[in-house]
Amino acid sequence: MRRLRLRDAAASVIIVLVVSLGHSLGQLLCAQISGLGVYVVEALKFISCFLLRLINGWLEIGYPYPNNPHRFRITR
Repeated sequence: MRRLRLRDAAASVIIVLVVSLGHSLGQLLCAQISGLGVYVVEALKFISCFLLRLINGWLEIGYPYPNNPHRFRITR
């Protein structure tokens, strides 16, 4: 089992913060403006999904080889 690296931990924290903030903000706006809140929630879902895909792609790039820092390997 590989160790939890700092970059993986930071990405997990960012994901949790973005999703929870978007959910809370969407609920607040739905309660305040019923008509516009639906569009805001959909926009926040889109933004959070985009960030999740971006972070996931960033993590799948991999880590550099020890002998050659310019070549990357896929970590799966």
